[in-house]
Amino acid sequence: MQELNAACAFKAIEQPSTAFQDATRGTDIPLWSALPLSKPLMPIVDELRNFIDQAYSRLKLPGCFDGSWATISLMPEHPELRQAGGSLLARLPKLAELFADLGGQISLAQITRIAPGDLLDWHFDHRAADLEKVRLHIPIFTHQNSVTEFCHERCFWPVGSLYYGDYAFPHRVFNTGETERIHLYFDLPADAIQHLLPPIFFENVDERRMLRTETLGLHMKAKNEAHLA
Repeated sequence: MQELNAACAFKAIEQPSTAFQDATRGTDIPLWSALPLSKPLMPIVDELRNFIDQAYSRLKLPGCFDGSWATISLMPEHPELRQAGGSLLARLPKLAELFADLGGQISLAQITRIAPGDLLDWHFDHRAADLEKVRLHIPIFTHQNSVTEFCHERCFWPVGSLYYGDYAFPHRVFNTGETERIHLYFDLPADAIQHLLPPIFFENVDERRMLRTETLGLHMKAKNEAHLA
C-alpha cells in the first residue's frame, strides 16, 4: 500500500499547474512565514519527541484508509480525552507554557503524522491572520521531501521554528520521502500572533481576500469538474 501511495503522491505533484495556483503566481502576497519567538523552541520539540516515543502507537491508528494519516488530539474538549481523564497538555509543560505566552486561548492542538508516500490533497481551512483564528505549526520530525504547498508556493519547514500559513487558501501536503513527517499544529485567535507576523501580511488585505475568494472558486470548480469526469 505504501508503494501505491507514493506513486499517487508523485503523480499528483507532477500534474500541470492548476488555475488556482496560476492565480497566485506572480503576486506579491505572501502565503506563509516563520514566526520569531523570545524563547528557543527546541526544548518544546524535545518534549514533544519524548511524548511521541511513549504514545507512538496512537499515531499508527488508522486515520486514512491505509492508516498513513493519523492524529493525537491534545485538548480536553475532545470526547476521547475527557474519557481518558483530561488534557494531555499536563504531560507537556513546556508546550503549555508556550500556549500561555501566546494568550492561552488555544482551541485545537493536534500532533499529526503523514506517512512516507502520503498525500493530503488540496483543501482549505478557515484560518488566516485577517480572519478570526490562525493555525500554527511546529515541525517535530521532518525532511526536505515533506512539503506543503499554498497554491503555487511550495515550502519546506525545518525543525526549530514556529510557522504560520494562510490556510484559507487552497493548500496540500505531500511526503515523497522514506520517513514520516510529524508536526504539531494548533489554532488560536488571530490577534494573538499579529505582532509576530511581518507587516506585509496586513498590507493590501482587501486584495488578499479577493485573491483568496478567486482561488477558492477555482478550486471548487476543479473539484466539481473532476467529480463529473
